[in-house]
Amino acid sequence: MKEKIIVLGCTGSIGTQTLDVLKNNSNFELIGVSLNSNFEKLEPYLEYFPSLKTISIVNVEKGQLFKEKYQSKYNVAYGENANEILLKICDYDSVVNSIMGNDGLLPTIEVLKNNKTLYLSNKESLIMAGNIVNNLLKENKNAKLYPIDSEHVGLYKLLNYAKKEQLTNKIGEYFITASGGALRDFSKQEIAKATVHDVLNHPTWKMGSKITVDSATMVNKAFEIVEGFVLFNIPLDKLDALICYESTLHAGIKIGDEILFDYGINDMHECIKFALNKCIELPNILSSKQEEIKKYKLKQIDKDKYPLFYYIVDNFKKYSYPFMACVNTIDEIAINYFLNNKIKFIDIIYLIKEISEQFKDKFIQTENIKDILNLISEVKFQTILKLESMIERNNK
Repeated sequence: MKEKIIVLGCTGSIGTQTLDVLKNNSNFELIGVSLNSNFEKLEPYLEYFPSLKTISIVNVEKGQLFKEKYQSKYNVAYGENANEILLKICDYDSVVNSIMGNDGLLPTIEVLKNNKTLYLSNKESLIMAGNIVNNLLKENKNAKLYPIDSEHVGLYKLLNYAKKEQLTNKIGEYFITASGGALRDFSKQEIAKATVHDVLNHPTWKMGSKITVDSATMVNKAFEIVEGFVLFNIPLDKLDALICYESTLHAGIKIGDEILFDYGINDMHECIKFALNKCIELPNILSSKQEEIKKYKLKQIDKDKYPLFYYIVDNFKKYSYPFMACVNTIDEIAINYFLNNKIKFIDIIYLIKEISEQFKDKFIQTENIKDILNLISEVKFQTILKLESMIERNNK
């Protein structure tokens, strides 16, 4: 029996790469997809998936256009709740959640509540509601979660290896790697003047705009530290990040005085394949004691250049998931303003620190998704207010 799968966010970077992988995978039957508005990106894939019958589009106008264009060939749902509608009307076995940002949270919860398999690219689900996600996995015995992030794929492979070799109890530290982003060789003065073009010019990965900006601020890497904590229950004081200029060392585990790295090409297709294969493969291992390690440029994360990495990780330890919901919301909005040339790159750093400090009394641990959504709503309002005030002041 083929696994009936849905891809949420199918026209984003991870979404289209997932479709690439599914085209050549006979174990799956694609039955539904969702997207925000750009259905033109989906159209080249339609001929490869005769099983695809249901398509959900968030943008109402684009949803109507798609429905008119394809008449009765597809079941088309559209509107603000398109993702949730798709999950309700389809009989599915598994879901790839590659929705970007806060909007991916509710679909993650819905899939796990329904005892289904989740292939997760939406890291926001884990950083904002990791406790709720893990409780759902315990309560719903058939629910499964497999990560797609390259760093966590690398860590997963290393943990598979450690378990196979009976080394799990000997691991002293765990590492994920970072590229350092597009501004890694910029001086502080150059960073202050960085343009959108500068920030999006990533040296090693081809990714969507938001995650490329998050790579430059290292917000993404702080999020991935929290992800690692949620996914693998790794103590935060044993989980760290290193900059790898080549982006081909993905994660590491320290055993004694040796670090074992997982290495491979920087191609998300491979990470998607690993997740869809239920995360069973072993790593390609490179030891810190091998001569070949000298080919790689590894660095500690500079606190002056990447203050948000340390700010986020340190405050997660204090305030847990509500803090992350706050930070992620500010980050999403600030990046949107930056990409539209309304604020400077360094304003993102200022805004995250400034606004999150205002909400400290709201960082109360909760098991209720509504509490998280209410906090997101409040933070969103205050962030837009602050941004518009900044812009108005700067234009005077």
